Amino acid sequence: MPDEPAPTETADAPPTPSDEEIDPERLPGLKKAFQSERETRKALEAKVKELEPLAKAAQEREEADKSETTKLNEALAGERTARTKAEADLLRYTVGVAKGVPANLIGHITGATKEEVEQSADALLEALGEARPQIPGRPTERSTNGRMANGQPSKSTLDDEDPIALIRRGRGQEAPKR
Repeated sequence: MPDEPAPTETADAPPTPSDEEIDPERLPGLKKAFQSERETRKALEAKVKELEPLAKAAQEREEADKSETTKLNEALAGERTARTKAEADLLRYTVGVAKGVPANLIGHITGATKEEVEQSADALLEALGEARPQIPGRPTERSTNGRMANGQPSKSTLDDEDPIALIRRGRGQEAPKR
């Protein structure tokens, strides 16, 4: 039935009685109820207008608190990340030094747990194999006043020379004596 007109009632207006008439005796009571309803509505609207700025301020404060909380959470996450990285670096360096990994190669050790780091260090040392630089140790024989540690006389021609002159010759500042 597309030809029917749309209803003219609004959602706010109560339907009018079509078959009944309003009883005149009830009219003063209805007027009082209507007036009371109007006054209550006006009082509530005034209260809403009074509370709107407070609600807005509370909402803004909540948003500010959320952003500050978010900032603090991000800072905390950053600190945790930095601590975790520092702990991992310390573990790598500790294991690397204990295993004898050269200092310039410790950065190549990987792993999250101590066992993984140790396996990585072992694998790195195995890969280095013979190419691993030898760390000089303490000399087995030392010369003391022209004598070796075993008490035998030294056979070096340098024992008779001045140590300062030897240093200068080593630096290329003096020509060797002949």
